[in-house]
Amino acid sequence: MRFLAGLVLILNLGQILLGDPVNHKRFLFTKPSLKPPLAIQQPTYKAAVYNHKLVRPVHVKSRTEALAVMNKNLDIYEKQAAKAGSKGVDILVFPEDGLYGGAILQRINMYLFLESVPDPKEVIWNPCVEKNRFANTEVQHRLSCMARNNSLYIVANMGDVHHCSRASDTSCPLDGRYQYNTDVVFNPHGTLIVRYHKRNLFYETEFNYPPKAELATFDTPFGRFAVFTCFDSLFHDPSIEVIEDYNVDSVAFPTLWSERPPFFYAVQWQSAFSVGMKVNLLAANHNNAGGSGIYTPTGVAIYAGNHQPSQLLIATIHSRPNVFPSPQPKPTISATQSTGVYASLAFRDHYKFVNLREGSSSATVCNGRLCCQANYSFTQHGGDVFALGAFSGVHTAIARFGVQMCVVMKCVGWGTPSLPCGQTPHSSASTFSRLVLTGNFTTNYVFPEILVSSGGTEELASGEWQYSDKVLSSAHGFSKPLLSAVLLGRLYSAH
Repeated sequence: MRFLAGLVLILNLGQILLGDPVNHKRFLFTKPSLKPPLAIQQPTYKAAVYNHKLVRPVHVKSRTEALAVMNKNLDIYEKQAAKAGSKGVDILVFPEDGLYGGAILQRINMYLFLESVPDPKEVIWNPCVEKNRFANTEVQHRLSCMARNNSLYIVANMGDVHHCSRASDTSCPLDGRYQYNTDVVFNPHGTLIVRYHKRNLFYETEFNYPPKAELATFDTPFGRFAVFTCFDSLFHDPSIEVIEDYNVDSVAFPTLWSERPPFFYAVQWQSAFSVGMKVNLLAANHNNAGGSGIYTPTGVAIYAGNHQPSQLLIATIHSRPNVFPSPQPKPTISATQSTGVYASLAFRDHYKFVNLREGSSSATVCNGRLCCQANYSFTQHGGDVFALGAFSGVHTAIARFGVQMCVVMKCVGWGTPSLPCGQTPHSSASTFSRLVLTGNFTTNYVFPEILVSSGGTEELASGEWQYSDKVLSSAHGFSKPLLSAVLLGRLYSAH
């Protein structure tokens, strides 16, 4: 047995040294999970996320003024927690930067909003019961009491500060403190059970990042949860690592998303991550940052899109999430690329496109070694130009990360003949009666996304498609005009 284990390890190392593009985490497919699956006591649970309209700080110059702003947002949280408790909610998630607004604050001003959060692995603490155990923990006290008074799990985002000295810590910041974008989790008794420091910051100069990605989980009667924040979801560590290594069923996901259509619209990515990683996702966002939702691997339970009113979203979902069945049969990608291939930009990346013909047909386009194929039928063409696009490489517009993309999208030009496609479509008049999209991805991490058009706004298409094994399929098409269908593959080793 030791010989076989050693042989598997040698083979994996050999693939890494030879440059196999999907090998960088194949260890995860052969090493045992760090935690066995959790025994489920409760087959379903009632989840809630709050789509928040932030009370913003203005010219805050003292801790007293900072607390006044946070208390206004906590007053809103308190009402939503009471509402959730009255409806039998088991877990409630609040958004990232929901107490102070995030990047509008400079580092020195952010300090006024921060509290020291103890490590629950080292300290057992119930702030609602032990209010005065630690100084300057007003926010933690209120969050703890929300959980305790309403008998539910509370997941919230706040700021954590830890003072340091450069005399003993050469990494200590010049101002003598580590400031962290932090998620906290309180159980239904009000006890602090998770402290998670965001690893992948998005231009957040007011915060530090931990030197190593933290893998934060907590067990409930209705499954094992992971916790990470916003931009973390685009990187292997911690999001993929914690899900794969710890047998996670659901993810609590505070976020303040930066809207990046056509492929990273907030609810579009939230749904894609849930399906791609086969987990329930509870995403709490700001109402003007793309929306919030509760998602399962087989579809959307409930969501609110961009600029919809602040609201509490509640859904009952399975503790052990179901997944889509494998589409049958799996299409074979054509060895011959379609004629009429042209180059254009999409999301600042250099794509190869080929236009789709009216009626029923198939198309293939390649970009480097990635080939994408669409089999399709239009119900109504609507005068739109649709194109199949492919990109494989390092994306650099919002950060550097490797992607492989297959996309069917309404083709909107950039206003020049040399860039005929790739602008973000916001409306469409064309419906599909059938669509199958696939590609020869060299990564196992592929995330499916669907956006449709409704009255000039973007919506998710739920219940009209399925995904498995790098194939997105809709046997009967979409009831609303299509904006884009995307398979987004992440190359975590490319940067």
